[in-house]
Formats: sequence, structure tokens, C-alpha cells
Amino acid sequence: MDDQQIPRPNIDAGRIGALIDWLIGGALPPAPLSAIVTEICEQLGAAGVRLDMLETGVMTLHPVVPGAHIIWRRKRPILEQAHSRDILRSEMFVNSPSDLVLRNGRTVRCRLREGEPMNDHPFVEHRRMRGYRDAIFFPLPQTTGERHVFAAFTKEEDGWTDAEFDALRQIQAPFARVLEAKTLATSTETLLSTYVGRGAGGRILNGQIEPGDIDEISAVIFFANLKNFTKLSNEVPARQVIQTLNRFFATFEGSIREQRGEILKFVGDGILALFPTPDDYHAQKAAVRGALISIDTARETLNSLDDFPGFRAALHVGDVAYGNVGGRERLDFTAIGPTVNFAARLLSHASEIDADLVASDAVTRYIDDRKFEKQESSFKGFMGKHGLAIIAARNS
Repeated sequence: MDDQQIPRPNIDAGRIGALIDWLIGGALPPAPLSAIVTEICEQLGAAGVRLDMLETGVMTLHPVVPGAHIIWRRKRPILEQAHSRDILRSEMFVNSPSDLVLRNGRTVRCRLREGEPMNDHPFVEHRRMRGYRDAIFFPLPQTTGERHVFAAFTKEEDGWTDAEFDALRQIQAPFARVLEAKTLATSTETLLSTYVGRGAGGRILNGQIEPGDIDEISAVIFFANLKNFTKLSNEVPARQVIQTLNRFFATFEGSIREQRGEILKFVGDGILALFPTPDDYHAQKAAVRGALISIDTARETLNSLDDFPGFRAALHVGDVAYGNVGGRERLDFTAIGPTVNFAARLLSHASEIDADLVASDAVTRYIDDRKFEKQESSFKGFMGKHGLAIIAARNS
């Protein structure tokens, strides 16, 4: 039977046109992607499209989470899920309609009934067993050449009408543009945070992009490096050295982030991190405590590894210049100044005296919950004798 013989919904072209104009205009006012998806679904339903579920799959530039999934279902809370790389290799995804759309860039329609093509795929069978009877998977091409996908589902036994299909197809391109703008902003922030640190990435996005664009901030400065790294890199295969470095960096990444610190850079086998703090006694004490906890946490994790060579660390607190250093077209976002230089000297001194953790006098005034040994020493570039504390000695 054709559409003329079966009562079918009338599609409100005016509502569809208003939805398209809203998307072309940028889906204002600014809102999270989940809110935009919700609005699209509600407006499609109001226009007469018999929509029971809409899934949006977004591929992201992220070192850990390469994809995200937003699911709208009628009369249920919207669901947002992050996907690991394992999902992209699972039987639920490989050769699924979404996989085909992402690879081929062509719309795929699945009538979820017995005997229909693709119904033996686990993804399609999963949706069919939950009562869905028709689905259309649309590519959302990006100007960069990448693709996202959105899939519309209905539980109506007779499936989508041509008018409903056309209504869904009309939002395909404007939705792709909105999605690209949203994912570009998210990917930019993610990549900046991945390569320069969370706080530095935020400052760059806010316009701090000129050489010499510097802020003076108070911070606890943290340096750490591996023990005997030169010997390790000369005697161990490069791939194994990289694995050791990645374990070291990843462990500190987690422990420093948990304590509200920020890794500014990895330099060879070393880490430079800071724990920003207001110029306030209690805030600086909290930052010092956070830095010490991050070191303790990382040491406990790494010392449990049989083949890990161990590490040394140094702490100092004071004012630093935090911002852009470099040329006209190649900048580095970093922290510089005497506080950073002295912390670096402390790390070198830790190696000379075979100590696992040393700190400056400025740090020890905030430490009242652990023992330490005080010493004095001279440091290159700094006049006179300077106090330091050995907080964790060899084999601690």
C-alpha cells in the first residue's frame, strides 16, 4: 500500500523551515550539544516527524576518547557517552550502519524487520529487539573531510514516510555545520590542554597569544626526572625506554591533576609542573600539600613496578612569569623566573646528594606533618648559601 492509502502524519513545512533557519543561524543562544540535539528532536516531533530516538556519533581529536555519543529518546533523559578506542574495534561497531556511513559517506536505511538486510548485525538486532522498526543513518560531513553521523529511529510498524525522510534529510547539512563548530571548539580546547596544559590552554583560547604576553602568578613549582636515565636510554631498546617514560608521565599526569596542579611540559625524562596559588598563607600551604601528595601517590604507584628506575623531585614556591615566550610564529607557553631556576637547581642537587625529594626553605615553612633534614648549599647563579630540606632520602 502507498502513502495515499494509509493514514500518515502531515509534515509542517513551516516548522521544519524554522528549525533549518535556527541551525543555519548557529543554533543560538549558545548551548551544549546535548541541548541542541534535544531541541532538534522536539521540533521535528512538533512538525509531525514520528521520531522515537536520535543518536549522534561524534569523532573527536582526543588522545584517549576518540568518540562521543549523544542519545535522545522520547520521554527519557538525554544520554551522553564517551567512547574508548576499543569500541571502534568491537563487533557492535565494525560494519554497523554507523561504521558504513563514516567510511563511505553515504546514507544508510535499515528497516528493522525480520528478513531485512543487515538485521543479523548485532547493532541492528539490538535496536530491533527494543521495538524500533525503521532507521536512517545520515553522514554529517565536515569541511575538514572528517565525518560524523546521526541516526533517526521510529517504532512505527509502517516505518518512515517519504515526507518524514525528506524532513530529516533537510536538517542534515545545517546540523553538520553546527556540529562542526561545536566539535572544533571542543577539539581545540582538548588539544591545547593536551599539549600545553589545562590552564595554559584556557589562557591561549582567551586570547593570550602574543610574544611576551606574561602574567605574574604565585605557584608551587615542581620538577621531577628519572634516575639513571642516560644509562637506561643507552642500554635499553628505544621502545622500552618510551614505555618507561610514558608510565612515568602518565602516573604523574593523574596524580598532579587530582591535586589541582598542571603539567607545563615534558623535557626529555623530566617534568615541569606548577600548582597555582593566591599569595595567601593557607592557599600556599594547601598547594604545597597537594604537590607532596601527588609525589607520594606517584611514588607508590611507580615503585610497585619491578623494572621502574625510580625518580627524583624538587619543590619551590614563589612568583613566576607565566605566559608566552618565543618568536613571531612559534611560541611556547611556560613559566620562567628565579623561582623556576632555583627549583631546577634543587633537582640537580637532589641527584648530587642522592636524595629522592628536596625542597626549598620557602616550602618547608608550610610543612608540619612530616620529618625532613635541613641543609645549606650553594647553587650556580645564586649568591651565597641557601637552605634546603631533604624530605625523602634514598630508598625512602
